[in-house]
Order: sequence, then structure tokens, then C-alpha cells
Amino acid sequence: MNFGWWGVWGTHVAVLPFIEESNRYAPLRQAWIDAGGSGGVGPAPGSSITTYPFLAGPITPYLCPSDTSSKNPGLSGNHARCNMVTNHGDFVNASRYTPANALRGLFGYCEVRNYLPFSGITDGLSNTFAISEMVTTPVANSKAIRGGVIELTTAIVTDVSNCRNAKDSSDSGMMTGTSAGLYRGRTFIDGRITCVGFTTVLPPNSPSCTTGNEASNDNDGGIFTPNSFHSGGVNVGMADGAIVFVSETINATTTSNAGNIKEGPSNFGIWGNLGVRNDGVPVSVK
Repeated sequence: MNFGWWGVWGTHVAVLPFIEESNRYAPLRQAWIDAGGSGGVGPAPGSSITTYPFLAGPITPYLCPSDTSSKNPGLSGNHARCNMVTNHGDFVNASRYTPANALRGLFGYCEVRNYLPFSGITDGLSNTFAISEMVTTPVANSKAIRGGVIELTTAIVTDVSNCRNAKDSSDSGMMTGTSAGLYRGRTFIDGRITCVGFTTVLPPNSPSCTTGNEASNDNDGGIFTPNSFHSGGVNVGMADGAIVFVSETINATTTSNAGNIKEGPSNFGIWGNLGVRNDGVPVSVK
């Protein structure tokens, strides 16, 4: 959803009144209404909780108990953290401004009131990812595979192996290179993929990398891989509401130069197919 502070507020804000969090949703919506629904309304993702106290405190439905940092104040702003991330599909985003019609998942940057109906999920609700769990960034400038993101510039758009091979050979839980300075799951009001989105390019518990070359640029796109502290994979929510466990060994691409495609079967194996709503390959994860 494109509304709120410069079009950044996302799905997690819209869902609040349906999970008994109207006390947070009401002031956010009112700020938007008072500003005439224009961009630039507050609060921003890094806003002070002194000014906006409803941004602080854990939101239990958005948290995963296996992430020991989840109930801690989020990095940059001390907001409520968020372990639940939305599916942006098998596209290696150039930035958060990548047009919605280029994305093949269920979520992404779009114009106001330009929403995807169930009828747009032609592969079937039970065959398409909606959300996944993800470990929030534990500390600033983290290079941990669980919660960290490294900076690899636009090279990953055409060659995903640049990101896949970023796993540290001496420590399987870490990545090599330079931290992108991004804080995954730092706040529930930031709808950008860098904070609360994931892609189905590399399989679960693989590295995450940005397409940008400027540290801490939350508008960068990239490869954002879901991860967890569960053994061997992640829990994923399908578009029909079912919850399934997806193994980190799921069939995925072995191609280095996979590139981006706009139609037809995914280049990223069964993992990629499950992230796409309309590629004509209605595979099942079960």
C-alpha cells in the first residue's frame, strides 16, 4: 500500500485494526486524513516514540518467538519490531520504486488504491506465498545471514551468484563483504522491501544483498531472503491462509545469470514458482 510518510507505510499498518491494534492504527490513519492523503505525512519510520508512543511496544502477531531480539526495541527509532515479511516474488528489485506491474509476487510499491485482488493470483491461492517469517537485524551493520544485508550494487540483478556466494566459507552463519546498514524488521510502519519484504530468488537461509551502493539506503532493492532460527528452513504463509514449513534445500536456481523475467515460469525453480502469482506453473509446496 502506498500511503503515509512518502508512500512508505505498508501492509502491516493496514492490517492493524484486524489484529486488535486499532489504538495504533487510528492515529496513523488520522494523520494521513488530516494531511489530505498526500505524501509526506508523519510519522516517518524513524520517528521518536516520545512524540508517537503508539509506535513502541511489541505487536505479538508480527513476532516470532524463535527470534530472541523480536521483543526488543527496533534499531533506529525504538519502534515495535516485525518478523512477518511480505512476498515480492522472484524479481531482483532495482529499487523500491520498481513498478508494481514488474513484480510477480503479491506485494510491492504501487499507486494509491491499486490493490491486487484474489483473481490476480491465477496460479491459485494454495500455490502462492503471501508472507514468511524473518529474523530481525540483531545489531547495527550486521553481516549475519539471519537479519543482515550486504551491499553488492546492481551486479546481483543479472548474476544472482554474486549474492549466493557471499556466504562466509569459514562461518556459515555470516556473510563476507560490506554491510548495507539496513535494519530488517526494525519497525512495523515501514512497508519497503528492505524492512519487511522478501524475494523468492535464493532459498531460505541464504544471504541477502542490495542493488545499491550507498549504505543505509532504505530505498534500495535487491535479494531479500527469508530466514529463521528453526532447523533447516522457514515457516511461510500461503495466500489461502495455510502455514507450511519450507526447507532451505527446496529446489531453487543453480543458474548464475538468471536475470529478471516478466512472464512465464520462474528462473528460480520451485522456490521461485511459489513466489509468483501468475507464471502458469501452479506447484505445491506440500
